[in-house]
Amino acid sequence: MSKTIRKALEDARTLLEDPRHWVKEVSAVDEAGRNVLTYGDRAVRWCLVGAIDKVTFGETVSSSTLGSLYTNVLKHIGGVQGWPSSAEIINFNDHPGTKHEDVLDLLDRAIAGCE
Repeated sequence: MSKTIRKALEDARTLLEDPRHWVKEVSAVDEAGRNVLTYGDRAVRWCLVGAIDKVTFGETVSSSTLGSLYTNVLKHIGGVQGWPSSAEIINFNDHPGTKHEDVLDLLDRAIAGCE
């Protein structure tokens, strides 16, 4: 069974719930702070987009919807925020003024926006 957008968002929120698991400026890092694959076993901290990549890796959506689950989750977040592209998600995560609570709040709004 395919994972839904809502479930992917909930999984990403769970992954990032602990502030020690969130990072800026890179997709994912290991215990030593080295860049690693988002979906790899060594990753221990993720940016928002990296967390979404991890929880959607290899997932597809139903045949009635085109695209990967990853792409659809990013589009959903962008739509909730009114952002023109998913690049804005990266800009939001990496902005100097963005705090961990802001990322969780965005995920909460995106989850609430699921039907």
